[in-house]
Amino acid sequence: MSAGEFAKRIPDQARELRHDLICALNGHRIDASRAGSILELWDDLPAVARAYLEAEKTDSLTFAEVTAANVARAKRWHPGFPVDDSWNGADWSNAMCGEAGEAANVVKKLRRHETGHHGALDGDEAALREKLADELADVLLYADLLAAKYGIDLPEAIVRKFNEVSARQGFPERLRVAFLAEHEPVAQPTERTT
Repeated sequence: MSAGEFAKRIPDQARELRHDLICALNGHRIDASRAGSILELWDDLPAVARAYLEAEKTDSLTFAEVTAANVARAKRWHPGFPVDDSWNGADWSNAMCGEAGEAANVVKKLRRHETGHHGALDGDEAALREKLADELADVLLYADLLAAKYGIDLPEAIVRKFNEVSARQGFPERLRVAFLAEHEPVAQPTERTT
């Protein structure tokens, strides 16, 4: 059985335990009362399943994890965030746009490489791609903090907007939020026919 086949065969009732196992693999705290069950599950898993879960360690990052850590860190710089007045919405928006500008500057340099017109100060492509990854991460983190400042559920907004554009364009691709904070499945949005 391949790792992908294993992922499809995990019974619904085991998903929460699987989530705890992945969290434990990533060094996150879990409910101590469930640790024994997790160890039993791990011992019973076939090698391919273990490989799947090990590979998923880096793929299991969720918006909730990003937001929790991001907001906690922002509170170190801005006690009282998101309701404090030390930075207002414009400050968070400006920070996000500043990072987007830095990302655009890196893309400009990458484009020079693509067209054979790079200069000595542009840097090499590998370093530029790494820099672009950093700047895009900064954009996302500031967008997340801007959303938190205004009480916006960013994953929900992304799903809603993505699905709205797909429906408007007649495209079949739709997003859904796999798990809420309580790990409950969310129904797919349906198109209105009014």
